Amino acid sequence: MSRITTIMQEQILVEWNPWWTGDLKSDYLEREVLEKIILWIDKKQVIPITGCRRSGKTTIMYILIKYLLTKVPGENILFIKCDDERIQEENLIESARTKHLEMFNPTGKVYIFLDEVQEQKDWDRTVKRIYDLDKDVKIFLSGSRLLKSELSTSLAGRFVYFEVYPLSFREFIKAKNVTIDGKLEIISKRHMIKNHLREYIQWGGFPEIVLEKNESFKKELLKFYSDSILYRDVIKRSNVTKTDKVENLKNYLFPNISNLLNYSKIAKHLGISSDTVSSYLHAMEEAYFFFSLSIFSHSLKKQQVNPKKIYCTDTGIRNAVGFKFSRDLGRLYENIVFMELKRYNDEMYYWKDSSGEVDFLIMKGDEIVEAIQVCCDVSAADERETRSLLSALDKFDLDKGTIISGDTRDMKDIEGKTIDYIPLWEWLLSYSASQWK
Repeated sequence: MSRITTIMQEQILVEWNPWWTGDLKSDYLEREVLEKIILWIDKKQVIPITGCRRSGKTTIMYILIKYLLTKVPGENILFIKCDDERIQEENLIESARTKHLEMFNPTGKVYIFLDEVQEQKDWDRTVKRIYDLDKDVKIFLSGSRLLKSELSTSLAGRFVYFEVYPLSFREFIKAKNVTIDGKLEIISKRHMIKNHLREYIQWGGFPEIVLEKNESFKKELLKFYSDSILYRDVIKRSNVTKTDKVENLKNYLFPNISNLLNYSKIAKHLGISSDTVSSYLHAMEEAYFFFSLSIFSHSLKKQQVNPKKIYCTDTGIRNAVGFKFSRDLGRLYENIVFMELKRYNDEMYYWKDSSGEVDFLIMKGDEIVEAIQVCCDVSAADERETRSLLSALDKFDLDKGTIISGDTRDMKDIEGKTIDYIPLWEWLLSYSASQWK
């Protein structure tokens, strides 16, 4: 290895690790998932952090580093930017580790952060070897295509997995320097909160968008995010050849969020097969771009053959492509509720019978524990929505159901069941707070 290459590697390592020279940014947006990750810092398990591009995975790593710097010397922390195009080595991880040891020879536990690790060939074998052979190393991974199924194969029993999404409304409010402490404060600040909710619905929760003041920049950034996710995390990683068809599918899905979609009809509309539609949607889900929701049924076949409901990772990215969010407020409400529920629930479904449809059923273990309807305006909601919710409560032996709407706060007893009407802004803050107790 030439002397010039060695110097360049050291310079890049110092650039990746500014805390070695005492320079670390301190004004990061705090994320609620950090509380759960920190509980695992002293454990041996590898910690993968995955989620949509630009959702804040790297920032979370930096906040974890900031936390660790209160406990260990800076030279015991190594950050490796695996997608840095300046470094073309196949063994980047091992090369950076070796150079780090030459520079510092740290004593005690070393904490290694591998950002966008999927860009490195055979990264999983490298991580597995380090985990198995070096007891004094703790590894953190980030990536927009770290699949739990693949991790379960390559790092079986060696990892604890965390997903990151664009900011929740509670995180969004904090980013706006609004403090909320308890239910009474939620109500007392409702006018301010409702104004922020309108902004959240329109522009979404990507951290960079939340902090940006210029609306023209926001829109251009969101369009860039959309293209970047589609071409880098869907088309490139899934080796899609018909790029125009994937683009057309994305454009079809955006105006149809929260709707029931039949794959056969989509296939006919786009001029592709149903299997291709399913394959493209699967790739979009793996990239955290769109998500599908199945009907609840004990029959797997029924879940597969029934239409899916489709949601986007962020309403801002959907609105930026040109749709007027005021025309689709009900769909946007439902999309936001879906994303909030998805942060904390592994199993969700919609439900439908002869009485109508229920937007969300939440399952814990083998039981349905919650039924939720979403509507923009309760006064415009017909009796069918209430009847379908009551039918679900009877079916799953639930005493209470929830209707989330624009600004209605009420509670009614109907046919021995309790229907809780709650405004979206209040539900978003109350629900997320309850999940972190």
